[in-house]
Amino acid sequence: MMDIIREFVIPALLSFAGALGLGVRYNIRRVHIVAASVGAMVCKLIYMIMQYADMSETMACFFAALAAAAYSEILARVFRSPVTMYLIVSIIPIVPGMSAYYTMLALVTGDNDTFTFRMIETFKMSGAIAIGIFLVPAVIRAFQVVYRDHRDDIADMIREFGNDDKKGIKKL
Repeated sequence: MMDIIREFVIPALLSFAGALGLGVRYNIRRVHIVAASVGAMVCKLIYMIMQYADMSETMACFFAALAAAAYSEILARVFRSPVTMYLIVSIIPIVPGMSAYYTMLALVTGDNDTFTFRMIETFKMSGAIAIGIFLVPAVIRAFQVVYRDHRDDIADMIREFGNDDKKGIKKL
């Protein structure tokens, strides 16, 4: 039990606190700041769970960014506010700051092998976050276009499906 608290709960709560501080710094309103900070906590939890499941840091960043982007899109629609307000605060816990620091340290100290390795890792994590962030809105927009173009066809299919159930036709 203590391992779960130490490995998951405390880092998630610290992510919440850090995101809360960032939200205060950017003058986000109270309702939005708490919701965005919860997004940061969820993002960090997903990142840690993926790493606990022996996924690479890059894949963990990707799935955490997907979750943060989806969470931000949902909250933006619920509260009728910009997505970026939630997204920026939510992804803070997975930004590869430590990796970037060690990359620059290796560059300054002249350790070219470590610099190259760390640079590639940092770019992979940053790219995974970017792809995760851009993938969710792209999928949402694609569904909106398909729905807009085929709204009547979809409604007819739903109506027909509902009529089949009313006739008593059931497939096992």
